[in-house]
This record gives sequence, structure tokens and C-alpha cells, in this order.
Amino acid sequence: MSGYALGFDLSTQSLSVIVMDSHCQVILEYSVNFDRDLPQYQTKGGAHAGENGRFTSPALMFVEALEKVFEHLKEKLRLDQVRCISGSAQQHGSMYWKRGAQELLRHLNPEASMVQQLQTAFSRQECPIWMDASTRKQCNYLETVLGGPEVVAEKTGSRIYSRYTAAQIRKIYEDEPQIYEDTEHISLISSGMASLLLGDYAPEDVADAAGTGLFVLQSDPPLWWDLAIEQTAPRLKDKLVPKPVYSYCPLGKIHTYFAQRFGLDRQQCFIFPWSGDNPNSAAGLLLQAERDLAVSLGTSDTAFAITKQIKPRIEAHVYRSPMKPLEFIPLVCYSNGSLTREAIKDMDSMEPRTWESFTQSLLQTPPGNNGILGFYYRVPEILPSAKPCPPTFFDMDMKLVQNIDYHTKVRAIVESRCLAIKIHMDRFQVKYDRVWATGGASENEEILQILADVLQAPVHRVLYHNSASLGAAYRAWHGKAYADNPSNLEGFHDFIRTKQQLSHGNESKNRKLVWHPNPEASHIYLKMFPIYEELEKRFETH
Repeated sequence: MSGYALGFDLSTQSLSVIVMDSHCQVILEYSVNFDRDLPQYQTKGGAHAGENGRFTSPALMFVEALEKVFEHLKEKLRLDQVRCISGSAQQHGSMYWKRGAQELLRHLNPEASMVQQLQTAFSRQECPIWMDASTRKQCNYLETVLGGPEVVAEKTGSRIYSRYTAAQIRKIYEDEPQIYEDTEHISLISSGMASLLLGDYAPEDVADAAGTGLFVLQSDPPLWWDLAIEQTAPRLKDKLVPKPVYSYCPLGKIHTYFAQRFGLDRQQCFIFPWSGDNPNSAAGLLLQAERDLAVSLGTSDTAFAITKQIKPRIEAHVYRSPMKPLEFIPLVCYSNGSLTREAIKDMDSMEPRTWESFTQSLLQTPPGNNGILGFYYRVPEILPSAKPCPPTFFDMDMKLVQNIDYHTKVRAIVESRCLAIKIHMDRFQVKYDRVWATGGASENEEILQILADVLQAPVHRVLYHNSASLGAAYRAWHGKAYADNPSNLEGFHDFIRTKQQLSHGNESKNRKLVWHPNPEASHIYLKMFPIYEELEKRFETH
């Protein structure tokens, strides 16, 4: 198998692509930044902020960004050698196609730009995105009519959060009934992007469908939850694809528009389902079930793993894995990430401190921080569900502590995040013996040493940070192998390892082992886990 795979990643702020050769090596990268490269859409951070927590992004901006990427690739690459394409997109967001859009999509003229021809394709010009927090009323309604948050979580993998697609659709039906009536089809942003490449409405894959509130998490074959669809909005079933698909299933070949305008080979280039950013990151990191835990330390912090069995919980999320039909991704998310760490860094100082001073504080304090734990929520926290609170510190007797030094405060906040990850993932009974760290804060070696000590597992730093587009490209090659030989679905990890010509013991070129746990720290943190868990309950709001 020769040629190239394209792996896209449509994040909040940009559309990126990697070109991957047949040995699964990245040979080219390119990115379109929405604010900088498409200023006519007047986004800030890739989004429009509205009233009451509304956040959206223009559908046509995504269309135009896709064209800009292909215009660039055409100058850098023989696009007739591209054999497969898949992608990643911000989860939960939705696109609303107007009546007649399918015909527009099918009959695009290669002599004109796609964005010109799709000006009337969307009944709603703005796509609700994952940042949106305007649907609390709709969440409450849906959870009530569907039997309560526990029932919804058991069925779909999560309770219904404001950003979830079911709540967004319900809001549009209630607040913009004419737009809902004019809508022919509703896509996730992921499947909407795949639709552009395919020239027809593409189905959602199981992994991204699991972030809608409309999908039966453990269904095999994949199924929508009929009751949720009926309760979300009238005739919604007619506006969705009949059912989601497995992530490796070929959707068809590249639209003739792209073949004629950019030189892709219509007969040789297959389109595979796009998925969500977290599932694609799991694929890009080559996470293995019941062995690996991924921790992303960025603007928000997340921890996720792969399991073969799952019991969903209302305080977290479960998605389907895009790598294997009946494996699952339990995920916990914290909204107070890097910006909160930065605020702690600059505490008690008139001037911003350096990150070196932050690191020195971690070096000058012992594991367990002499029994001091800290909580600091600059913004509302997801887990626990908590209102903003100033830096607050406790001792092991759960008594409030005030006059403590700067170094102790820094370690308290870092250790508390690591303790939270350990406690919350243990609730899912996740098994792991190694950790993959990514995101900006993974560059700090002392943070990773604390993570290793708290989790009592070796921590590997991920070398290539765009794991979502990497996972999309891996999935494209894996899907292409399945399309070529449908009677033999090769295991995802073995397939990638073979293509990268890795020995059995060497599972990835994208990792560097650096931090081993200190066994003596284990006894210290074992005493802290129940104290932290009890203190965390004090901050919960219901």
C-alpha cells in the first residue's frame, strides 16, 4: 500500500492537516487559523460569543478553511497520490443544512469555489460549539423526560451537558422554530466536514455520536436512542442519518469536485468517518485498553483511558473508542487548567513570576506537601461541579489553613489536580500501568514527577502534540486496509506498528519515558486520597 493519508483536525481556533506516508510517518503539516487567515468571519479564538453563554462558529468558515487547506496542499503535494482521508473535530457541535442543501452538495461546480456555492446551504449560519453554556433549561427538560441523569448516563455514557448536541437541537427547536423547520439535515461538525469531502450527508461515527445524548452507548450494531430523539424535537429522526457507523467503515470516494478542482484521484481516494477530538487523540496516542492512561494538561485538563467494559457515571463522560468496535473511553475533564496554574504562579507578587520560580517551588517542597491540600477554581469547575473560589488550603485534619508560604501553595494546587485524576479515574475502575502526558504543562518535568508519584505509574511525555490529527491519519490508513480487505479487520495497534516497522516491544515513536514513580511517595498519597475526596465534596454545587 503506497501513497498518502490526510488527517484533519478542526479545533476551536483552526483547521490543521497532516500528510502521512504509507509508513505512518508525518511528512507535511499545515494549518489555517480562523482569526488570522479568515478575518472576514470576525471570530475571536475561532468563535462568536453571544448572550447568556452562547458560543458559535460560522459554518461557512469551516467550508472556506477546508478549501484553503487543499489550495495549499495542491502546491506542495501530488494530490493524486492521496489514498485516504479522515479527520477530527471539536466534539458536540452541530451543523444545520437547509432544504435543498443535499442537491447543492452533490452537484458542485469545480470551476467555482465551494464556499460561493454553499452560501444558501445552511438554515442556521452559526454552529453551536462545545463552549456553549446557554442550554441549561433544555438539559433539565431532557433529563427529566428521559428518566433522570442516572438513566441518561447509563444509556448514553453521560448526563446531558449544555454543550451536548441534544440540548442544542432542543434549544433551536424552541427558540428558532422556523430555522428548525427549514432544516433538512443535522450533522455533527465532524460528520459535516466529512459530508463536504464526500458530496453527500455522511454518518456520524460511534465515538463522536456518543457525545450527543442521542446514542445508545453500548449498542452493537450502533443505534440512536429513539426515545431521546423523540423527546428532543419533532421529526428529528428524519433529520439525522439512519444510524451511526463504526469508525473504520469506508463512506465512499472523494467528491468529484475535489478531484476536478484539486487533482485528487476520484477512483483511488477513500473518505472515512471523521470523529471527535478526544477519541482521535486516543487513537493518535495509540492507547491500549486496560494498560494506558492519557493526561492532557492544557487550558483545560483531561484524563482518559480505554476500557473493555464500562459503567457510566453522571459526573464524567464515556465515549466509544474509534479503534475497536466495543471498547470505551472514560474521560474526566477539569476546566481549571493552565490558566489556573499561571495564576498560582503569580500569586503574592506585584509582577508576573517566571515558570522557573514555579518549578523551584515544586523542588523545594516534599511529596505530600507536609499535609497541605489546595483548591482553586478561577472559573466554574466541571469536576467537581463547583463555583469559582479563591485559593483555599486545608491540613490533613480538614481544617482551613491560612498563613502558608508561596512554595506550599504552588505544590498544593499541582498535587490536588493529580489526586483528583487518580480518584476520579479509580471510580471507573480504570486499569493502567503507564501514563502518557501531553499539553503545554507536560513540558514541566516536576509536574510530571508529581503525576508519576501520585498515580504510581511511569509517565511518558508525548513528543508530537497534535495527537488528534495523527489519530485521524492513522484511522484513515487502518480504514483503507479494511476497505481493501473487508473480510479481515486487522487490529489497530498491530496495523500501525507494522506500518511503522516497529518491533513488538517498541510500540510507538511518539513517546519518551522520563519519570518513574517514587515508591516511598505511595504511602504518603494513600493517606491523602480520602482526605482530598472528602474536602472536594465541600465545593460541590448541585
